[in-house]
Amino acid sequence: MLLDSLLDPRILYAPPRRAELEQDLVRQVAHIDAADLESLMDNMRRFRQVAVLRVAAADVSDAVPLMVVSDHLTEIAEVMLQHALRATQMQLIARHGRPVKSDGSEAGFVVIAYGKFGGIELGYGSDLDLVFMHDGQVSGMSDGERPVSHEVYFNRLGQRLIHFLSAFTPAGRAYDVDMRLRPNGESGLLVPGFEAFAKYQHCLLYTSDAADDLLCVD
Repeated sequence: MLLDSLLDPRILYAPPRRAELEQDLVRQVAHIDAADLESLMDNMRRFRQVAVLRVAAADVSDAVPLMVVSDHLTEIAEVMLQHALRATQMQLIARHGRPVKSDGSEAGFVVIAYGKFGGIELGYGSDLDLVFMHDGQVSGMSDGERPVSHEVYFNRLGQRLIHFLSAFTPAGRAYDVDMRLRPNGESGLLVPGFEAFAKYQHCLLYTSDAADDLLCVD
């Protein structure tokens, strides 16, 4: 599959930008049943491998400047993340419906990129430093046949998204995902609400002889 990408130098040495990547990925997975997550994961991994190969070929042949290489790699990751999120959301909607707030609007889910991903400096072997948030409500529920609370809903969404990207399949792994930069690190909620995240950002962390404490200030 990757060798096919080497046959046409006009394609190999001209890596696509984000809009073209999105169109290519949509075409590649259009024939896959939305419920067939395994096939979708494999196809998206192959798509990434070809896209990265084209960037690498342009890189080693000096067809693109070194500073632009990270732009291309970051755009590939953005497209992969966007489509992975869409796929995992559709699975949860089919099972639990949509997370509806008291005013009838749908609660949102946000992915924040940190580290090299957030700085548009991804390398060939970089992982994705991510933080998730949602604006659901404590008493909110999804509207499906098997409703769950907003907290449960968005934590499952976060877990599924991480699995989609980082699970090893016959086509390899898309990306390693690092969630340690979320509030309270590995001991914190995988997907905190906006209010909890805002409170965390207004807190000062200090160390005493007895223990590590979180001191919050207004």
